[in-house]
Formats: sequence, C-alpha cells, structure tokens
Amino acid sequence: MKDVDCDFGIFLDLYAYDNVPDNDFLMKFQAIEVWIISKLLILRSIPRPHLFYTGAKAKLIYAVCGIAHRLLCALHISKRRLYLAGKRACTRYNGVRTSRLAYLPEARPFASMIKRSDLYPLKKLPFEHLKLYFPHDMHEMLHAYYGDYMQLPPVEKRYNHCPYQLDFGDVTVRTSVSGKEDELHED
Repeated sequence: MKDVDCDFGIFLDLYAYDNVPDNDFLMKFQAIEVWIISKLLILRSIPRPHLFYTGAKAKLIYAVCGIAHRLLCALHISKRRLYLAGKRACTRYNGVRTSRLAYLPEARPFASMIKRSDLYPLKKLPFEHLKLYFPHDMHEMLHAYYGDYMQLPPVEKRYNHCPYQLDFGDVTVRTSVSGKEDELHED
C-alpha cells in the first residue's frame, strides 16, 4: 500500500452487520454481489493490492488486478459510485426482519454470518474500567468466525496486513471516561 496516496493512520475495525435474507439462494446472491463490488472498489483505488500468492499464480492475479484497475479508471467508474452500489447491496434487507446478519464486504463474506439470537439481547459487561455492550453469545460468534479462537493457528496459516512502514511518531492520546481525563504517552 506504499504507493496509495492516502494517510492511513491507525484505525480500529468496526463491522456494520446488516440483515441478510433467510433464503439461502438470495443470501448467497447478496454476499457474492457485495464481495465483487468491494473488490472492485479496492481495485479502483489500488492497482496492485498485497495478496498472499507466489509464483505464476501471483503474476497472473497481479496482471488481472492491473487490467481491472486501468479499465475502471478508463471507464470513469468512481470510487463513490462503487461505494454507493456496495452500500445499497449490503443494506438491501435492512427493512426486513431476518434471523441472521452479516458483514458482507469481508474477505470471506460468509465467515461473518451470525444468528440474530447470538447477538441479541446484548449483555453489558465490565471491560477495563468501563461497562460495554457485548453480544449475547460471544463464544458462539467467535467460534463461528475463528474456529477454536483460544488456540493460535499454525504458523503457516497466520497472516498480517504487512505494512510498508509502521510509524507511531510522537503520540499523545487523550481520553475522557466518566468525566475523568487520562493522558497516555508513547514510551
């Protein structure tokens, strides 16, 4: 991502779960549509995304990515247009009560599928010096996404986002919790 003209900063992933239909065919259609649009949005922004492939397969995939990027640019398909198309596809069933939810722009679109009953009713639990809302059945949600989440995966199945440069600089973070202000400094 070193050639992408963007200050990425440090971020925290927040997953927006949307309703997905209970009908398996419609759910798969929605998931595949969102997945394709999200990958086109990435390719519109990044001609050569970092992928975990090597050899001839990598060369072929990078060639296709480069062609797709140039085609999207040549056709003047804007990032905003792709974003709005993806958002419409993600939220298509939000007015319908369904038994499951998902974050579909995921690398693995079916991995984030959850049962509504695993999420609701939310539970308020202590976390550090706060009380936060958590899913009703955290174990089931974590297990569905990660498998045995209490065990590290084998080394060959671990991966990272592979930053080109990781610089936290001179960091001062101010937080305010319950009216008290805390100051955190990089050491």
